[in-house]
Amino acid sequence: MLNNALKNQPDNRVLELNRYYVMMEAGKYQDAISALNRFTHDFPSDISAWSMLQEAYDRSGKRSEALAAQGELFALAAQWPKAINNYIQASQLAPIGSLDQARYDAV
Repeated sequence: MLNNALKNQPDNRVLELNRYYVMMEAGKYQDAISALNRFTHDFPSDISAWSMLQEAYDRSGKRSEALAAQGELFALAAQWPKAINNYIQASQLAPIGSLDQARYDAV
């Protein structure tokens, strides 16, 4: 049913997010993470997408990435100290010298 709706309305962001939620509920966290990373790149101020991405990372055990996604949520809410703190924590959890650590430190 959801796939049919998406065929009829391929640019419907709410339907897209529902599809990613279904992926997560089916335990397809990596698929949801990949899709949500693309979605948040295209729609960087979408709070629902960032929240779902954080949850997908949490469920898949990727704590540093979950903290970074939550940092984006705090930034979108203009809660700068919390956003910065999340990125500091994410950087500390990321492997030393990794691209993730460099990305978190750059924010």
